[in-house]
Amino acid sequence: MWWGYLMDTVLIYYLSISGYAQARIKTVRFAETPKNEDDFEENTALNQSIQHTDLLDTEGVNLAEMGAPNKIKNTLTDTDLSEWTVKLLHLFDIQKPYLNPELTLSDLATTMRTNSSILSQVINKGCGKNFNDFVNEYRVEAFKEKIKSADYQHLTLLAIAFDCGFNSKATFNRAFKKITGQNPSKF
Repeated sequence: MWWGYLMDTVLIYYLSISGYAQARIKTVRFAETPKNEDDFEENTALNQSIQHTDLLDTEGVNLAEMGAPNKIKNTLTDTDLSEWTVKLLHLFDIQKPYLNPELTLSDLATTMRTNSSILSQVINKGCGKNFNDFVNEYRVEAFKEKIKSADYQHLTLLAIAFDCGFNSKATFNRAFKKITGQNPSKF
């Protein structure tokens, strides 16, 4: 009898832990199943217009034409690469996603409404860096700007580095030295 309770307890703990450890799904969209042919044509037209408007960013750039989620390509054309590079640099200048210490390639791809493969190509070929170097370069530049500001003079170098998106002292020191050629304390 008590074996059953023990097995139930183990099963509940296992399901709880494995469910908690899984990645969260950010958004899920459901479409209604049409009941007749007229509804099907109506829903198809509606879904196409929704997909088209979902793939327009704030500046009216049609992301679907640039290889967005519904048109996944193995390689980008030079035109697409330059358009995505401009969009990426604009995003980094305006929204500053590099300030988030938990930023990942997939999070950034979701923000840009593309996939990780395309974004990786854009960063590697369009910017000539890997993802970590690209993000850390922006973080180091933000650090250099803040260190010169009087508003941040009361903070330690590490506190400013954390404020710029770094999540460890070792990563900050390594990235700073790689980009500037000197240690942060000597800067």
